Amino acid sequence: ESYLASHYGLNEDNVVILKNTEIIRGDDEDIALYQALTDYAAANDLSLPEHYAHMEELMDMESFIEYYCAEIYLANADAFGNNYACFRVRVPFSDEGYGDGRWRWMLYDTDSSAGRHEHLSGYVVDSFQEGNYYVNLMEEPLFSALLKNEGFKEQFIRTFKEMAEEDFSYERVLTELKAFGEEYRDRFETLYPDVRYRTGDLSRKGWQQQQELAQRMYSNFPEIFGDDAYVMARTSTSTRCV
Repeated sequence: ESYLASHYGLNEDNVVILKNTEIIRGDDEDIALYQALTDYAAANDLSLPEHYAHMEELMDMESFIEYYCAEIYLANADAFGNNYACFRVRVPFSDEGYGDGRWRWMLYDTDSSAGRHEHLSGYVVDSFQEGNYYVNLMEEPLFSALLKNEGFKEQFIRTFKEMAEEDFSYERVLTELKAFGEEYRDRFETLYPDVRYRTGDLSRKGWQQQQELAQRMYSNFPEIFGDDAYVMARTSTSTRCV
């Protein structure tokens, strides 16, 4: 929500963010705002202009198409059915722009893309038909419903072509990645001496949380912690979580 406030000027108290199937910013009942979108798509033939026009009132079609084109082009295996987020303002305050109350999509968590898992996101994988952990693109309910509309298909093809030839052109990507890589290298070389051989260590906050967890366990289940007790606890086997 702070990102939406700083980049789009939205009041954090008026922002609704949906992640996967849950409201992570806003009130629980705000889920009805998203269900109104998906329910209408499921109940109506979106090939008909009047139904598609209503969908355009509920969602920013350009945002949706750009989000899906990017996920497909990057071959993100962890996209559809997971790592799915969108936002809107709860109470619209403008007829245009980000205050219009339409849903818009947010790209995040692309670490399972761009060939990381060759059998899922390699260059030979058809990301329209396969390569996803949860649900393949053509089986995704909202996308498949919108695909019935010829105008949507034309806009999708045009956007995908522009993204492939311009946004992700070899020259641009090489330039951007080189600059990013050099910046990352400089930062990492500064940090590396302090973290070498310590990838599984707890952060200061993590250590505090471990202590608090141990205290709660000891207080709530004292019978477990007798004189001869041997207890080994682990919060996660993943180093990125500790």
